[in-house]
Amino acid sequence: MNKVDYRPKIQVLHVEDDKNFYKPLFEELTSRGIYVHHVNNLNDALEIVKSCQVDLIVSDGSFPTKEGGKVEKQFLNLVANLKKIKKTIPIIPWANSTHVHEYCKNNNIESCSKIEVTRHMFERRGREYFPVSIKTATEVADIIEQKLLDRSEFDKTVLGYSFGEYYKEPVTVFGAFLAFDMRTQMFKDTAGRNYGPLLAEIDNGTFTIFIDFDDDKKVANSIYKKITKQNFFPTIKREVFKRAKRLQDFSQSLRKRNFKSYSNAKLAETYLEFSKIFMQMRTYTSLPTAMEHESNTWTGFLKQKLNKKIKDETELNRILSTLTTPSDLSYLNLYELDVAKLGLKKFSGKSIVEDTKTLVKKWAFISYTFSGTPLTVSDVNKKIKVLGKKKEDFEKFLKESKDRLSSLEKEKKQIVSKYKLTKEEMKWCQIGADIVYIKYFRKGIFAESYYSVEFLLEEIGKRIKCQRKHVANMFGYEVLAALKTGVFPKSVVEERVKDSVLLTDAKLSQCFRSKVVKGKYKIREEDYSESEMLKGQIAYKGNVTGKVTIVNVIEDMKKMNDGDVLVSRSTNPSLLPAMRQSSAFVTDAGGLTCHAAIVAREMKKPCVVGTKNATKLLKDGMKVEVDADNGIVRIL
Repeated sequence: MNKVDYRPKIQVLHVEDDKNFYKPLFEELTSRGIYVHHVNNLNDALEIVKSCQVDLIVSDGSFPTKEGGKVEKQFLNLVANLKKIKKTIPIIPWANSTHVHEYCKNNNIESCSKIEVTRHMFERRGREYFPVSIKTATEVADIIEQKLLDRSEFDKTVLGYSFGEYYKEPVTVFGAFLAFDMRTQMFKDTAGRNYGPLLAEIDNGTFTIFIDFDDDKKVANSIYKKITKQNFFPTIKREVFKRAKRLQDFSQSLRKRNFKSYSNAKLAETYLEFSKIFMQMRTYTSLPTAMEHESNTWTGFLKQKLNKKIKDETELNRILSTLTTPSDLSYLNLYELDVAKLGLKKFSGKSIVEDTKTLVKKWAFISYTFSGTPLTVSDVNKKIKVLGKKKEDFEKFLKESKDRLSSLEKEKKQIVSKYKLTKEEMKWCQIGADIVYIKYFRKGIFAESYYSVEFLLEEIGKRIKCQRKHVANMFGYEVLAALKTGVFPKSVVEERVKDSVLLTDAKLSQCFRSKVVKGKYKIREEDYSESEMLKGQIAYKGNVTGKVTIVNVIEDMKKMNDGDVLVSRSTNPSLLPAMRQSSAFVTDAGGLTCHAAIVAREMKKPCVVGTKNATKLLKDGMKVEVDADNGIVRIL
């Protein structure tokens, strides 16, 4: 199995012993989200170069050989040592020394100065005079930023791709690069092909994820063919649960370790081990998701298989919704059942103090997606109040949960009998149900893993003079480099999560300032005609009338009132509080296995997915009828 090879990397190494110059350049670069590390002597510079990949070096002409030593002409020694250890790193000389500029002119290297280098300064040192440009810290930062952009080949990487919005959600850079790097570098091992470049626009911690839908369809078709032609799904199921167990065991162990006793090297080793296990699980758990991004390949396949027997589209949608509903409970269902059992015990007059503590420990991660807040006793008590106010409420909840599964199995058998579905047809439908289950199952494993790894990230943050939230928004190569140096400029992360663009391709994940790269990549323009009616896929039947509330991100949830119709580009676990308040869900994207469809079945709420343009046509406050019996949304 291939893996992504993370190694310590620093974007810019600045060798300068005068704080009047290194401080303004440091501030300028970090304000642009560029990872710069400063050293004031030759030995430390060489040590960094030996232990970390460095994209660019900015160097003065004179600085000490070692910390606290005498200032000497060291630029040429730096160049000579780089050649000696076979490191080819572009250097931007920003120096007042004539020997630096003479060397640069003779070797066709562009140099600049901090002050005017006069004819007299050249002639006094026996050198032929030539003009040297003066650059401020801001101007040097401009040069650096452009060189880094050129080195990334951003324009070349995105050329020929047209990106469409996939979803919008609060994410962390840690979570994003693990997902993106796997899909662009490791997915070929299981999916049959890797993705092309993936993009995310980051706005105050909210990531808008973009993919090329033509590229996505090719990946989906590759997986589809492996399942239908090579009987690959049994392997997917086996590997999903095997790798999930490995990730779960490893992540749970992180909660028990004494990281204070770890060396920085041991912390780095543990960080890499978690990343490897996490990504290796994703190579299988992401297969079902990849088939149902925008193309809804498996949903389309099932429709094609069954529409020969079920001609009515509404009936077909209803049947597919039932047949692809899993018989196993999601991690959120299991949590609610545990809480309901506590509620039953409480209202039976028994103490639940110790049981609640045990439940909090078991389900500490329940509110996590990529990040979150650990569950508390107070949260559990509030959940008990939501579920019921007397013993009979909890008895009813537990009975309905049990009956729902038996009713589902009964309904499936009736469908099979009525339409004389063959074993092969049921096999494909069962795969659909397994896809739905795996998509939600992995969410629970991911949530627990992101919660557990915070114990490790917390200690890494202390070692590099940052907070856990900063480490969660660093790239793997930055974490490794920071553990080598013992420090990381947290302002780099703060600028990154405020406003940037993350690009991942087969080489590397990295962030760029939005103002520098916006317009360099093509966003697919959607052309939807307006209508008073929307049509989509039935995810769960029912009919309700209500007021529209558009909810795409967490901030939108404050608009939500009980009974509103939640309309979204595509839902995600962070929007669950609003989904509980709503009377129905309507989405632009998704098929029978999407998040909204899964939650609708669990909450028994009418849901129409895949309407394409609900968020464009509908506005907050509009009154609509969600006719999920027929897959129609009408503006009233």
